[in-house]
Amino acid sequence: MTASPKTQTIDLIWKAWHGNERLSLPLPADWEVRVCGMADAPALDDEAINAALHTPVAGPTLVDLARRKREQYGDDLRVCIAVDDLERPTEAWRIVPTLLDDLNAAGVSDDQVYIVISLGTHRPLIREDLLKKLGEPVLERVRVLNHSPYQNLVTVGETSYGTPVEINRDYAEAHLKIAVGMLSPHGFAGYSGGGKIVMPGLAGFNTVLRNHRPVIKGLSGHTGQIKGNTRRAEIEEAARIAGLDWLVNTVANSRAETAAVFAGEPEAVFLAAAEVAQRTYRTEVVYHNDVAIFNAFPKDTELIQALNSLNVWTSQKPERLIVKPGGTVVFITAASHGVGTHGLFGPGGALFVRRDKHGLFADILNGRDVAFFSPNLYRPNFIGIYPPSVRLFREWEPLLAWLRKKHGTGTRVAVFPTGPLQMAAEDIEALERAE
Repeated sequence: MTASPKTQTIDLIWKAWHGNERLSLPLPADWEVRVCGMADAPALDDEAINAALHTPVAGPTLVDLARRKREQYGDDLRVCIAVDDLERPTEAWRIVPTLLDDLNAAGVSDDQVYIVISLGTHRPLIREDLLKKLGEPVLERVRVLNHSPYQNLVTVGETSYGTPVEINRDYAEAHLKIAVGMLSPHGFAGYSGGGKIVMPGLAGFNTVLRNHRPVIKGLSGHTGQIKGNTRRAEIEEAARIAGLDWLVNTVANSRAETAAVFAGEPEAVFLAAAEVAQRTYRTEVVYHNDVAIFNAFPKDTELIQALNSLNVWTSQKPERLIVKPGGTVVFITAASHGVGTHGLFGPGGALFVRRDKHGLFADILNGRDVAFFSPNLYRPNFIGIYPPSVRLFREWEPLLAWLRKKHGTGTRVAVFPTGPLQMAAEDIEALERAE
């Protein structure tokens, strides 16, 4: 953060998948501004990524596993690689080519391999998206399919919680099932990653709906929780039922770069990645602010993903209120894809409720002013998703003038530069005590 006689500047990154550009925003010099960044980690180079892919956390290397499958199925062998979508910053284009080369080394041709984009109930990816996620060299080598939660499905079993495991048919019929995803904090699954790339990622709508319904008896969990998290337990059980063989999970840094890679036996990979994610995403939070600014990067492609930037705010205890009652919560999102799509939680979705009435967000959004800074959104985009009182600013200066008028001199401000990845140190310490 730099200072001048009249202003001080906060430097952020935004526009995930659309340049990861620097965003410099002025704030009044007489405000008390604290940038609450996560602990962070350096990016891995390609050599380190490849080394991690060839050193499994547990289980065989991909080459050895593929050789066994090749011996078993011969030329009939079908290999499916599930890859997450643009809602997560997984640098799949740095990982998948090595996986394809390893499969080739095991005697598996590119024609025997296909990729399914693990969408859950998100929108399909178009060519431009696939070039970003996978890179042109991958698109030149193997076939890529989008998962649909509404068709091309097969039921492969049922979890012990009573959820039918209805899964993408192309994935289910593969003889070798691989997946590539990343970990970010998640409100009920603890983290994304692990078996979540299968359920909900490759699941049918009814399977996703049943797992996501908070009223299902015995299914509960919270941000960062793994031990005792029955939602996470069901997700991993569904992935086992569906036959996930080999997993790659990554941890991102504050610039959405790959900071850690784990490969091998799926559940061991997820646990190892979660341990590093917990250290990397740890954030020392300052409380009782007049204003808090939550940057939605690296999940700032869609409006409906913006509240992921509140992962760091999990408690309504008086001593842990990030913004005082009557204060202001500011969200920054490029929203490069506009409102966005989610079959459950988006407008018209089966579990959709207006954000100020949602159990995870109601206590935060009510009793405080809420403003969005986004040049790619329009006022009608918020209708039905947020209450009419929510303000949209497409330029920073009018937002700053409004904040200055409301709060005046000496305003106390907290800034969360990568909100969707950040976890409060207090929450992590509570998780550590529970282990």
